[in-house]
Amino acid sequence: MLNSNITSKLTYDRYLLPHTREKTYTYHSEILDKFLLIMEYYLSKHQKAFCMRFDVRLPQSYIYREEDKCFEHFIADFIKDLKRKNLEPMYIWVREQSHSINPHWHCFLLLNGRIVQNIYTPILLAEKCWTRKLDLNENQGKGLIDNCTRGKDGTSHENGIMLMRGSYGEALARKHSAFKQFSYMAKTSTKNQTPININAYGSSAMPRY
Repeated sequence: MLNSNITSKLTYDRYLLPHTREKTYTYHSEILDKFLLIMEYYLSKHQKAFCMRFDVRLPQSYIYREEDKCFEHFIADFIKDLKRKNLEPMYIWVREQSHSINPHWHCFLLLNGRIVQNIYTPILLAEKCWTRKLDLNENQGKGLIDNCTRGKDGTSHENGIMLMRGSYGEALARKHSAFKQFSYMAKTSTKNQTPININAYGSSAMPRY
């Protein structure tokens, strides 16, 4: 369940929120706060952090059973795979559903920037893991993990930003770029169909001190 804290401001904690001339979007503050918390924590532990996003979808003919918690199990196994490669992952995901029968999920990763500098290894691992989790063969699993390098109209998009520790200059500019890329996931649209007992988003647990 998401709380009712919604923002439509132009900025959030000094970061610009994407809007257009035609439309002002609304965002879940709870999700924006979680991203900022994880990003700052990760950069306090790592000099460099590679951040990226990917989308998780289901085959058209697949009927998703929420009670199976297939996606949550996928995330748990996927993160274990990344940890085995010493990529030290932290993550956030959001569940969305529009008019289709099945939901889909947007995921954002932070990884050790000294080890990984591109999206390809994490995407390949995610595809293999999701294919196993759905009990599909390799061909059936192709394309279910969207690497978010193309928009709906087919135009190219960059995916992957190398964050650096610091609050000025290039380091700050890259944080702004990451926040802009992530904030799409915090939009209120297509999240209101999440069933009451189902998580609308999830994230890495923050260490307790």
